[in-house]
Amino acid sequence: MVNKILRVGMVPNQLMMKGLSRRFLSVYNTYNERVRVVAGIVHDIGMQTAIIEVNNVRRKIGHGNYSIFKRLDLMVDIVLTISSRPLSFLINISFLLMLGSFALGAFTSVSYFLYPDVPPGYSTLITVITFFGSITLLVLGIIGRYLSNIYTEVRQRPLFITDGKINL
Repeated sequence: MVNKILRVGMVPNQLMMKGLSRRFLSVYNTYNERVRVVAGIVHDIGMQTAIIEVNNVRRKIGHGNYSIFKRLDLMVDIVLTISSRPLSFLINISFLLMLGSFALGAFTSVSYFLYPDVPPGYSTLITVITFFGSITLLVLGIIGRYLSNIYTEVRQRPLFITDGKINL
């Protein structure tokens, strides 16, 4: 689901247990973040990876401690670490809602004249609520993009990862 929404190439159903090379670890340790989402950093570093297939077997005794809420929290952390695409989606949706509020305003205005039993003020109320709701969503999306840019700068992730030095 995260790959489809964010359009990134993360390995689906990956475990948090990983075998990492010394070279990968040296790059990983340059990330100064306090909250490290391994899946996001592995995707960001972009080194060659290999998948080891493991047959998952149900536990015979007991159950795991990773509840659905912990999994959702991890998914949100991964989404926020990898991309600001959900914020762009929010801004686009707010523009669509704004256009929809104009169409709804035109429709309710016409229906006011066609159907005399519509209560007075209904058309105006519906139009104003949807319009200002879309404006609020737009403003939240813009503020979110600013915060996303600040978050990206504060993380201080390396801009480039080089494979080696030549003639230095």
